[in-house]
Parts: sequence; C-alpha cells; structure tokens
Amino acid sequence: MSSILAGDASIFSKSSQVKIFSSQVGFGFCSKLLLSWALIALVGCSSFSNRPPAGLFTHPDQVATKGVEESGADFHESLFKDVPQSELALLDRGGEGFLARLALIENASKSIDAQYYLWSREGTGLILVDRLIAAADRGVKVRLLVDEFLLEPTDMLLAALSAHKNVEFRFYNPSTYGKDRPLAKAFDWIVHFGKLDHRMHNKLFIADGKVVIMGGRNIGDDYFGAHTEFNFRDFDVIFRGEAVSGARASFNEFWRSNLAKPVSYRFHKKVGPIQIEQYARDLDKSVAKLDADEGFSLPVSLSKGQAKSYLDKLFARAMSAKILVIADHPEKDGLFSHGSVIGPAYLQMQYHSKEELLIVNPYFVPYDWEIEGMKGFVERGGRIRFLTNSMATNNQGMVHAKYARLRRGILKAGVKLHEIRPDALRRHYHFSTRSAGDASLALHGKAAIFDDKRVYIGTFNFDPRSAALNTEMGLLIESKAFAAQLKETLEADFGPANSWSVRSTGVTKLEWEGVDEKGEQILHQKEPMTTGRQRFKSWFFGLLPFKKEV
Repeated sequence: MSSILAGDASIFSKSSQVKIFSSQVGFGFCSKLLLSWALIALVGCSSFSNRPPAGLFTHPDQVATKGVEESGADFHESLFKDVPQSELALLDRGGEGFLARLALIENASKSIDAQYYLWSREGTGLILVDRLIAAADRGVKVRLLVDEFLLEPTDMLLAALSAHKNVEFRFYNPSTYGKDRPLAKAFDWIVHFGKLDHRMHNKLFIADGKVVIMGGRNIGDDYFGAHTEFNFRDFDVIFRGEAVSGARASFNEFWRSNLAKPVSYRFHKKVGPIQIEQYARDLDKSVAKLDADEGFSLPVSLSKGQAKSYLDKLFARAMSAKILVIADHPEKDGLFSHGSVIGPAYLQMQYHSKEELLIVNPYFVPYDWEIEGMKGFVERGGRIRFLTNSMATNNQGMVHAKYARLRRGILKAGVKLHEIRPDALRRHYHFSTRSAGDASLALHGKAAIFDDKRVYIGTFNFDPRSAALNTEMGLLIESKAFAAQLKETLEADFGPANSWSVRSTGVTKLEWEGVDEKGEQILHQKEPMTTGRQRFKSWFFGLLPFKKEV
C-alpha cells in the first residue's frame, strides 16, 4: 500500500496573536516574555499587513521589551529563562534523516504522528509508508497529516490507506476536487484562490509521544540524498525530553483544525478488500524492487534491535540544550497578524543579536525593511553571512528571479552573500546511495546561528510566502555547544569549493568567486553554470508582480 503517498502537551500557552509551545512553562512566564514581541505581533486583526511597526529596526532601546526591561535582563536570556533542558542531536546527512525516521517507526510501540508539506511516492517515501503500515499492523496508532497542494496519490489510494483500523489520514486545506479531476480542481483554485493559497509547510515526526524529528526535510529521495540526479543540502534535529510536549501540542492543534480534512471530505466511495489487497501487493513489489537494487544502498526495513541500536547511537552523541518549539497557527493570515509566530520570533532573535548572524536559507526574498534591518545590524558593528541558492541550484525559478533583483541592495547593506554550487566538492557527503553518483546539489535547509549561542532550525524560508501565507514551525535552541557543532558543518558549505562568494564590482555588475578542483581561484561575471536562456527567463520573471507569492 506504500504506493499510496507522493499526544497532548502538558503546557500549551497561547495569546490571541502569538503562541509558543514549551513544556513546564506556565502562562505567566510566556506572557511576560512575549511582551517583547508585542510590537511586531500586535498590529490589528483586520488587515493583511506585512510591514513592520515603525521603529522596529531603528533604535534597539525603543523596541517593546517591557518584560525584559523590568528585569534588567537580555532579551535572549529572558526568553530562555526557566526553560528546561532537553536532549538533541543534529541529523546533518541525508542518510541520517532517513534512518532516524525508519528507526523511530520500527521502534514505536504506541503511536506515530507525522505532519509534512510533501510526501513523495518514490523510493524513500514508499519505504516509510510501508513500515508505517507494518507498525499499524502490530497495533501502533498512526496519524498522517499532509498538505494537499503537492499531494501525489489519488483519493482512492488515500482511502485505501485510511481503511486500516490503526491509520488516520488527513490533508490540510484541500481543494474540493482531487487530482483525478484536474479541470475541476483548477477551476476551484481560480474561484477560491485566496483560501487555497495558504499552505501547511510544517515538517514534524513524533514517535510514542517521546521522540521528535523537526527540521527542513520533506519525505522524498532528494531530501535524503538518494536521488539519482538532484539532492538537497538539508538538516533536521532529533530530540527528546521536556520540549516534546510543545511538538505534540502543535501537531494536535493542526490535526483538530477545521482545515484538516479526512479523505471522506471529497471521496465517498468505499474501498473494498480486493482493492486494498491489490495496493498492498503493489507496495510489496515496489519495496522488493528497491531492496534488490544494488544502487539503492538504504535499508527497506530494520529489526527492532537494529532500530534501538541506531537510536541509542544517535542519542549517545546528543547534547543537552534549552529548546523552545514555536509554530504558526493553522489559520495564520499575514506576517504581522493573527496566528503568525515564526516570522516575528525569527526577526526578534535576529534583531536582539549583537555580533554575528550566520544564516542558511534556500529562498531569500527579503522585504525592503528587512534589508534595512540588516544594514542597521552591520552599521552597529555586527556581521551577517548568508548562504542561499544560486540560479543554477534554485528549483524555484520565480524565487530566484525576485532575489536577483534584490541582490545588489543586500550586498550594499553589508551582507556577505554566498550561493551554493551544484558541483559542490562536498556534495557526496550528503548523498546516501550509490545510485546518487554524481548528482548535483541544491540547498533546502533552513537555519540561523545568533552570536554563536543560539540557533533556529525549522521550515521557515526567508521569503514573503513563508512570512505571510504558509504555516511554519521550528526550534529555538540555546546551547553554545550545539551552535558550535552546527557552525562547524555549515562553514564547509560557505567554503569556495562548495559555494560562490558574490560581490559587487560596479553600479550594475556582480562577480562570483570560487575555486576549482585544484583549489585555484575562478571568477564569473555572469550567473555561474547557467545558460543565456535561463538568465533571460529569470530576468523576465523578475518583472512580474508576484513577489507576495514567492
């Protein structure tokens, strides 16, 4: 049946505009700390506003930090004060991300909750669904919540999956029509574009309500380093401890939302046992084919002992850290409006830093006032290094087109800009199968390190869509040791063999600098490793008035 797919928190604190999930953190604590977000979060519910409140970036002492000022404490120190410790480990390589999820499935005894923007029907996606069904067969309760926009399977296949007594499937904000009625679905999108344009970009995996994986990876071969042509540089965090309750609270809020619909929302036919058995046989054949493929190096299953051993090894290198789980509301409507949490939190973490911001984000389309904020940070003596996709690696052409029009202004603001290379020397480090061979690399991970002390890892892209339209989630982590570990691996990505350093050479000219396989300097005066047709298309897309949608 795997050809089918492409617990309550102990403490849940929520205000009308901003919410933060954490364990053993009372309402009074969160209310006090969230006063520091009031300026950017409370902008009125009636308007779709994506402009920051006046003065947010101009004078640090004018930011609304009443709760912080009263205690005389630093913003970051106050934010993490009284937050209990949890254990976490970085899942840096694609194979680690896949094996960690597989091990959690095989080791689960009670429940599995999974929430994703995309779940592919290719190899790794098939395997994980196959093992989820096997877990359900032994009594594990499985809940799957997937965004409908890029959903690959037909409603009949989803209905077959949902027919299992221990499996519940829901999709987020679906169209009234499935992929088997493309014209009706397209018309529905035209008529209800304002509603359907809001997507769920969350990525969350919870096993037995005790262990969580969060980060940037969707479910698919290109996220786990197993694609034969194109793989993403991405990362996740696996953690356990007090912070888990925040992840459970977020999942349950989305699961119970009016936007989370069962398959029966639009598919009313009953799937019989003959059809279910046929899907199960198809799945078995697909998984067996993967298992027999010598180029596909990942396992298709793990024994209970193997799963436990792998998880033990992961947590043997885990670090203790203060972790806050933050998530947008399911019905988020704008960056500075009801339900928006990630964008304001990210901005405040950035704004209250003093020395260095190291940011890795695949899609970089900042608002003008965000560029001004970065400029102000640099002028106050701070340093900003930003790694994003190049034209040659960006799988979202419209995003790159808008970014390219802003690039000179970003550089002028003092940001040290780097763009990842498709031929990155280190790309094989992220590949997990022999069949990946000499595939190209692109960036998909989203992380930020603030003053070498605190970290954000999650789903938030640095663009208007993530800020205002999609729901996002992430982790705020306070740990110098974890920040140092993450920075060490990211520094390699910033190296000249793995990314191009971009700089201005005139009023309208840019230059890309890197090194070749021999370590010798190479310079490009045009977007590296692209064709004239690609550059023209990007220029044309940049003229189109769709910035809010990217």
